[in-house]
Amino acid sequence: MNAFTSIFLLLALFFSTVSFSFAHAKKQNKYKEIERARKHAYELGEWHHMHARLQVPEELGCLNGETLVDVGCGSGRFLRHFKLQKKIRFCVGLDLSKQVIYSTKRHFREKGLHIPLIICDAEKMPFADNTFDIAFSTDMIEHLPHTPKGVQEIVRVSRDKIVICAPNKLCPIDMSRIAELFGSHQPPEIENYVSRFQLRKMLQNAGIKKETVVILEKSFLPIG
Repeated sequence: MNAFTSIFLLLALFFSTVSFSFAHAKKQNKYKEIERARKHAYELGEWHHMHARLQVPEELGCLNGETLVDVGCGSGRFLRHFKLQKKIRFCVGLDLSKQVIYSTKRHFREKGLHIPLIICDAEKMPFADNTFDIAFSTDMIEHLPHTPKGVQEIVRVSRDKIVICAPNKLCPIDMSRIAELFGSHQPPEIENYVSRFQLRKMLQNAGIKKETVVILEKSFLPIG
């Protein structure tokens, strides 16, 4: 191999390496942009999800108190809000899923949050009557085997305020099914939606006076 051939091969190797590195960097940047966009969309969706459920209770003053139970707390995002933003002195979360509770406990430890979490059936809560200033539950009662019993328990453990958020049975748009189509939702075994009339009746049967029941509709969509 003469000197000219050697130089030519070295140059070819150099430029192919530079080209590969440049293409690889562009590909990595594209993945980072996609990941940033996905994260932003998730955070925006979560904000709308929470805003739709908290706006009306906030306006009515239903989230002011010293003690709160989140029935069906899930990932604990509402508990974080109540503890860090609302400064509620004592919060406790309940969920029937061991996996969910363990995962949320681990997340809270990492964030330095000290919020008790209990594996518990919402239809049989281990609390005395009138234990909490606020009983809060969102997207949970429609997954209970006996919805009226769950509503009765939520009423029983609250001494002052009750906030229940649930899909309206009569809503023409089933967001659960739409989320399933986009692959972001796995339908649970039980989905017993209730209408506004049915929820009002359950609350009254649990001992809530008719004139104190306020049921409003709010979409979590940006246009809502």
